[in-house]
Amino acid sequence: MILILPNMTKKYYESIYKSSCNVVGITCTANMRELDELFPDFDVVIIDEVSKATPPELLPPLMRARKTILVGDHRQLPPVFDEYEKSYNELLEGIKTEADDENESEMVLREEDLNKYRTMVTSSLFREYFEKADERIKHSLLTQYRMHSDIQRVINRFYDGKLESGVKDVENEKKAHGLKVTTDRGESFLRPDSHAYWVDSSKLQGKLMEQSRYPGSTSLHNIFERYLILAILAKINDAYVAMGKSGITVGVISFYGSQVNDLRKAVRAMRKSGKLKALKVDVNTVDRFQGKEKQIIITSLVCNTKHGNASRHVAAFERINVAFSRAQNLLIIVGARNLYSGLTVPIPNMDTGEIRSARIYQGIVDDIARNGALIAGETLIVPKDVSNIMKEYDKEAKER
Repeated sequence: MILILPNMTKKYYESIYKSSCNVVGITCTANMRELDELFPDFDVVIIDEVSKATPPELLPPLMRARKTILVGDHRQLPPVFDEYEKSYNELLEGIKTEADDENESEMVLREEDLNKYRTMVTSSLFREYFEKADERIKHSLLTQYRMHSDIQRVINRFYDGKLESGVKDVENEKKAHGLKVTTDRGESFLRPDSHAYWVDSSKLQGKLMEQSRYPGSTSLHNIFERYLILAILAKINDAYVAMGKSGITVGVISFYGSQVNDLRKAVRAMRKSGKLKALKVDVNTVDRFQGKEKQIIITSLVCNTKHGNASRHVAAFERINVAFSRAQNLLIIVGARNLYSGLTVPIPNMDTGEIRSARIYQGIVDDIARNGALIAGETLIVPKDVSNIMKEYDKEAKER
């Protein structure tokens, strides 16, 4: 028997149902007027991912709360703006960079306007309040259930070593990737007992493989790292196909839009040709990955210069933290070991905010190397691809 309710009856019961709800979910930027009739205020408002929200976004839900619980991680990314996901500081720096002598006065005015509202559009408020708040009203949740302890050791540098694993006793079962993969030279690459790797993209056949920039673009890409990631994806896919597994989630992350665009095109081509049957691959910027998690994360760091300098993207501890902490079972970092080992990263104390400079990457590389998981990138590249990489690299070098 099927009962069909007239529209009037449906609206009547819908109204009763809504008025009986005691938990309501809504985004901070939704139209709060939709709540006016049934939910003018709340006993408790819980706001998640608060570090990503600006104070103006937080104001409407806060005004409806008798008590507010803010949940966030001030060790991750601050609010970002415009289609390129720039942080406030990066947006301001972009304004300075674009200025020339003729419009310098206009740039200064815009900078002053932005500085006037700095505290309204950064995460400094949440960070400042958390660091200064009375111990009775704040608490840190330091037991993580997402990742294998190998990966936890990598990101614990961003949490003053305070993170603990909630899956330690069962992680070899629950967080297993099960992969046994060799390089093209027959050497060990991925092992079932290791969950964090660094693939060194510093050099190929003794040649420094520097970053590139397309004409007219401010973003960076790295040809060698693109080929490395495609080779890694192919090897992982083939291994899972041989194991009879499919639907494995993989996130490919980069700090730079140009690298993401190049990787997306290449991954799309691989998918069309049937080379990724076992994998569900998501390629995006680190900003777009905050809040997500994947069984496998491959991170492309891109930067590599003969002068040993790098952009602020890869020296921002919040970005590094997000890029590496999305992984559940396997983390593969693709980057120029020579450059990153010498890079210092400013990092504040979790509780006091006191800033120190640390060689975060050097510590990560050293730990991974001790576990036998530091891999020379060129061992993953077949001779045909070596030739293609060199041709593409030399062509771009001439155009620069």
